[in-house]
Amino acid sequence: MEETNHKPVKWWQWVLVYPTLLLGLLGSAPTILELYQSWKLDIDRKEVPLAQMQNKLWERNADCQFSPSDWGTEILRINIDAKVCPSGDILISTKSFDRKKYRWISLEDLVSDENFGFSFNFINDAIAAPVIFQSESQDNGTLICKRWVENGKLLRRISMPESGCYDEVINTYNGEVISKRPVSCDSSCT
Repeated sequence: MEETNHKPVKWWQWVLVYPTLLLGLLGSAPTILELYQSWKLDIDRKEVPLAQMQNKLWERNADCQFSPSDWGTEILRINIDAKVCPSGDILISTKSFDRKKYRWISLEDLVSDENFGFSFNFINDAIAAPVIFQSESQDNGTLICKRWVENGKLLRRISMPESGCYDEVINTYNGEVISKRPVSCDSSCT
């Protein structure tokens, strides 16, 4: 019985096999990169672009003075707060039981018709100003300092008038508050 040999033997077979293999590998490079980033950030692969955008918005608005409030709005046992930064970007804070999360909405997303079935073009003529959405009786805390702990992790020290100061570390890719602990009201975030 004769052995079947499936190796290309003619020069034109090699010319077809290797470039095809190379194109297949190059075509899968974006998927491989996305899989690596999702593993590194510990998120679903489909959420990588959103996570990267959220991190960029945290970096762009790092100097925005936003502090937690007494959660003026409660919907279905979820407390919601919003802060418009001078850039026009909006930080939405949500708190449900012991879980706290942040999510940015960029001004570009609001004025883009691509993301909505309706138009926000009137915002193009408006000037974004810092505004805090809050109820009349809120007692806001003060942001004392902030620093990047590592890539994608922002530490913020906040002073609350009646309860002292605390540090919170935020994962800027998914908006989760990783840790929160009481600290002295020192102005250096070292």
